[in-house]
Amino acid sequence: MSTKMYNSLGIGCSFTNQNYKFREIEKKLYRKDQIPWSTWDHLVANYYEWNHLNIGESGRGLDWMVDAIHSFDTSLYDTLIVGGTTWDRFTTAYYHPATLRYSHIVMKGDREATLPYEPNVKYAITHALSSIISLIHHCILNDKKLIYLQVLPPFDHYQYKLVDKLKNCEKYMLKNKMFQIIENYRSHPNIKILGWPFYEMLGGFSFWIWNDEKTSISQNDRHPNEAGHIFIAERVVSLLQKTKLN
Repeated sequence: MSTKMYNSLGIGCSFTNQNYKFREIEKKLYRKDQIPWSTWDHLVANYYEWNHLNIGESGRGLDWMVDAIHSFDTSLYDTLIVGGTTWDRFTTAYYHPATLRYSHIVMKGDREATLPYEPNVKYAITHALSSIISLIHHCILNDKKLIYLQVLPPFDHYQYKLVDKLKNCEKYMLKNKMFQIIENYRSHPNIKILGWPFYEMLGGFSFWIWNDEKTSISQNDRHPNEAGHIFIAERVVSLLQKTKLN
């Protein structure tokens, strides 16, 4: 275990929210109002003996994460740990509270969407890649380390039928100029993009398994329980060890 002390900052959606609140059924099950265990980013930080701050919020999209990081005092941390959410979330930075779930306005068919937009998977991919590049640039310009992973897949299981409407979406991602930009930055010593390129069809992966009841809070709440956060953290640490995190 490393003895060098880092100050790390964790950010993401509800899967990276240390203050994630239980729903009513789960409150009775756990006899708590919110999760009593550490989130995966805390566990990663604990492994490396980093002082860690979590600022994740439920319902947030990549746009909010980028805005939050750009406005955060860079002198307060050295390593940024980002838990990427689904790529259909665009406007959570501009609605409050985020749990109103107006974030999914572009992907028609989302179980919680309210606005009648047609699916625009190409825009979702482009928007996500540009957000990741923004985080990369921020860390390089400010001499910070970045650990980025898709805790959630780019599109939820209930959205794959929408992705199918865009034939060969993996080919579109490969042709996207921002894809190659991220590829080039992956060799930077401060940048760790884990599970890249995130799509299983391209040989990538996300870090959460939706249907594993042993690692979920309950049958009704598929957010990670304590075992689920440990599962994610162990995968992250294993990959960081292979990439020789400094």
